[in-house]
Amino acid sequence: MRTWLILGGVIVLLLAAFAGTLSADDLPRLYVVNSLSDDMTIIDPRAQTITGVIPLGMCGYDIAVDGQTAYVTSAPMPEGKAAPGLLVIDLAAQRLRDIIPLALSPLATVHLRANGRQAVVVTAAPPGQRNDARGQVLFIDLPAKNVARTVNVGLNPLASAMTPDGTRLYTADWASHTLSVVDLTAGRLQDTIPIGLPTARVLAMRPDGKKLYTLLERLPVAAQAQQTFNMNAATTQANVREQVQTMGETPLWEIDTTSNAVTRHPFTGVSQALAAAVSPDNRRLYLYGRDDSAAPKTAEAGYALVSVELATMTLGKHYGDFGFLSALLVSGDGKKLYLVGTPGDPKVEAGARRNYNMRSEKLRPDSPQQVAETMQDLSQVRKTVTILDADTGKVEKVLTVGSFPRGAALRER
Repeated sequence: MRTWLILGGVIVLLLAAFAGTLSADDLPRLYVVNSLSDDMTIIDPRAQTITGVIPLGMCGYDIAVDGQTAYVTSAPMPEGKAAPGLLVIDLAAQRLRDIIPLALSPLATVHLRANGRQAVVVTAAPPGQRNDARGQVLFIDLPAKNVARTVNVGLNPLASAMTPDGTRLYTADWASHTLSVVDLTAGRLQDTIPIGLPTARVLAMRPDGKKLYTLLERLPVAAQAQQTFNMNAATTQANVREQVQTMGETPLWEIDTTSNAVTRHPFTGVSQALAAAVSPDNRRLYLYGRDDSAAPKTAEAGYALVSVELATMTLGKHYGDFGFLSALLVSGDGKKLYLVGTPGDPKVEAGARRNYNMRSEKLRPDSPQQVAETMQDLSQVRKTVTILDADTGKVEKVLTVGSFPRGAALRER
């Protein structure tokens, strides 16, 4: 009898330990930050279900996750919502735990270094300044809750990518047509890579950290390009004309992160990329942007998700159009793609678009009334996350999240 009691006790302990390893807090989760509904959606990627919503009380943009803590960048909206900087979220308790005050621009991105004590935030102009002002990389001391160091980068950095070892950070400086390289260990600008007249708004780092990819944006015609894009002081009109003629031939860049050497690859799968990601095996690049195969080329042309085989740098699979995406993630096993920001209710979205067009007949696009009413309309438009089979392109699940989702992070361990 005593033997059975001991054995039973051991079994109970083992079951308790096993249950602990499979607690809800430790299971894989996909977190989606919804800017205009002021909350964060929690998704179980295995069950493909929504397991919770965390109210933030303010608009959030990008997100980085470290165990049971998430860090979310927040910035002012035109209607004057409070936005104090870097939000610290307790994922186990599902609540806002702390706020680190920072002056951030909309679309600020965030990364966490391997030591877990420092966050790196990339922001453009502080609120109230021009959107094409100098970008900054803020080194945030998390225990002290302050900015320990600031490094200037290019103009209006729309995207950033960090090497897996946390030693270097790359920013895509959209308005200055450059890529900036920041040495995170030394806390200084290491290099600036000029792009020329085209520019970039997405960056995708290989999981092994050896290569970085960006798709350059093309301009429709030379005259329009010269009027629209800022030019470096050293760029001559002759160089501009030459770049306009040749930039369509080399839009996909591959950067060696050891030397920062650039290899240019001709590519015509998509243009004006909105999102990019690399598969965990470093073999496939996913790009989402304007569909190059659409004809005629108009402002209403659709988008497309495509893959690029990195061994040959050739176009792989064409998955189709999924609307205006905010983010693109790949599962740890490479089998699933998570498309953040896919269309929700077509009628509600059509209504928001109709209201905007009606107001545009009387109001300037940047007028306070137009901006405020458009934001109000968009706050009612709930978007979705579409889960795809990466090999077949089959849609496995569509989950409704909040309004205007921006940042997303996948925690799988």
